Amino acid sequence: MITLDSINGILALGGLVSLVILIFIITYDGKDERGKYIQNYFFKIMFFILTFGISFNILFSSWVDVSYEIFRNMVAISFSGTYIVGLIILLVLRRRF
Repeated sequence: MITLDSINGILALGGLVSLVILIFIITYDGKDERGKYIQNYFFKIMFFILTFGISFNILFSSWVDVSYEIFRNMVAISFSGTYIVGLIILLVLRRRF
């Protein structure tokens, strides 16, 4: 049976791997105008995704009474999911531009 903790663990590992890959890509790609444009566009998109995730967690917890453990898992899943989606967005932007 798949529980919220197991999903959280899998996404946390995926988020950590995505974060490390993002750091390497951003470090080695971005000295010219193309790289700076891609980074600016990427960080603009990531800001809105992170803001949406945090806002969703706050609004959901204000409507539904959730325990601390579930809220902690929701926050971890939203941050991990943001890094995974961000990696996909950055790879698409690098191919497009």
